[in-house]
Amino acid sequence: MQYFHLLVLALGLQSVVGFRSGSQACAKEDQAARALVQNTLAGICEEMCKDVGSYPEGCTCPGYVDTTDKTPGELTWEELLTYQSDLVAWGKEQRKSDAKMSVLQHKARIPESQ
Repeated sequence: MQYFHLLVLALGLQSVVGFRSGSQACAKEDQAARALVQNTLAGICEEMCKDVGSYPEGCTCPGYVDTTDKTPGELTWEELLTYQSDLVAWGKEQRKSDAKMSVLQHKARIPESQ
């Protein structure tokens, strides 16, 4: 229902501004009204795409980037390289923590029991 009210508002503003588009001042008002409607609709554009069933493949909202996995269950080269980079970073952090643990172990030598 909210979408219907916004649509009516958008059409109403467009028709009102359309009657007075003769001068430069009216053109500026028209641009401001269009920006207002566009900014209002931009926040709910993805929700409207979901409602009409065109989300995510057919969504043409401004600023929308499709982040769904195009190859579910398959590992692409880009995903593999990202995983390997993350693994290298994890390995470096692991070596640092192991070195710190080794220093602590050397400081706290436990005497051998006899």
